[in-house]
Amino acid sequence: MSGSLTESVKYTRAAAAITCACLAFSLVGCSSAAAETQTEEPSAVNVVAEPVKRDAMSSYIILSSRLEPNNEVTVIPKVSGTVKKVNVEVGQSVAKGDALFEIDDTDIALSAAQADAALASARANYEMTVGGSMKSQLLQLETAMNSAKENLDTAELGLERTQALFDIGSVSQQALESAQTGYDMALLQYETAREAYELTRDTIQKQTANVAQAGVNQAKVASQLAGRQLEYAVVRAEIDGVIGSCTVSEGMMASPSSASVSIVDLSSMVINVAIPDNMLSRIKQGAEAEITVDGAEPSQFVGTVESIAPSADRMSMLFPVKIRVNNPDGALKSGMYATVRIAAEQKSDAISVPISAVLKSGNEYYVYVVRDGVAVRTVVTRGIANEEMIEITEGLSDGDAVVTKGQDFLEDQTPVVLS
Repeated sequence: MSGSLTESVKYTRAAAAITCACLAFSLVGCSSAAAETQTEEPSAVNVVAEPVKRDAMSSYIILSSRLEPNNEVTVIPKVSGTVKKVNVEVGQSVAKGDALFEIDDTDIALSAAQADAALASARANYEMTVGGSMKSQLLQLETAMNSAKENLDTAELGLERTQALFDIGSVSQQALESAQTGYDMALLQYETAREAYELTRDTIQKQTANVAQAGVNQAKVASQLAGRQLEYAVVRAEIDGVIGSCTVSEGMMASPSSASVSIVDLSSMVINVAIPDNMLSRIKQGAEAEITVDGAEPSQFVGTVESIAPSADRMSMLFPVKIRVNNPDGALKSGMYATVRIAAEQKSDAISVPISAVLKSGNEYYVYVVRDGVAVRTVVTRGIANEEMIEITEGLSDGDAVVTKGQDFLEDQTPVVLS
């Protein structure tokens, strides 16, 4: 009887072990099924979506460069000498013609006085030559010519009388020939005297006068140059502007071999940029340019595209573009960094979304549109763009709710919750 009891206990224990194993297997199977159910139903993602709408938008070309002054002039003295007075300092506004600094003009003044004296001497020589000695010489020649004319008239009258007497036989042939010889000599003397007079009057006098006048002209030019040198001793501003640098001081030597003062015209500023050929058709001369200069106050300005080079730079193969901006208050300074925005394309009725909302996969661009609580992956075609927005030409309709935040965590048909 004790053997039967032992077998019964063993059977009971075996049955209990089998029951526990079945129960454990059942529990594991239930847990796996629950996990599979949870994987099939992902949780919703919080996103922000905005309805698309039509509005005007523009695309821009963004360029940047340093500001340059409208004009910059380096003033170099035209004469050498010791600086005796400086009238300006850096940052001071000057007008064209203002005295910047002065050079000691003692020696220059002496040279000018010497040149003036030489001019006076040349003029006196001209007056003496043309108005004195030449007139006296001409008068002597005229007197000699008149005397020769009187002798000729007398010889001619004597010849006529001798000829008349010869015709009636009252004088000999020898007397007639002697009278003819006297007349011929008187005629030769007269013609010689007349030619000397006329030559002196018409040629020599003019030549002598020209030589004397040339001396006057030369002395006059020398006097003018000396006077100009005296004027150059005061170095003046050549343009309106602001003193950019001044390297002279009282007592130092100034000369034409070194720059002394620079003047910058800040009435307007220039921004020189360069663009590739694919931008040429998008920028027009005269177009408005939005300019931002962070170092200025205020920082926003409006400029104009002043010129576009007709040919590219040979080194960079870019086309130089000059943009000008007025600077009436002097807020802009040379060397400041400027960013330029020029409207390239404009649309008056465009569907646009934030640039960050558009994603890319391969060669496709797409957005997520919220429909019935899920994110629908929608392929789109892009149009013009600016720094914030991009035009969608195909794929979206008015009122579509496009995900603008959280789109990086979505897949097609992901459930979403709008925040």
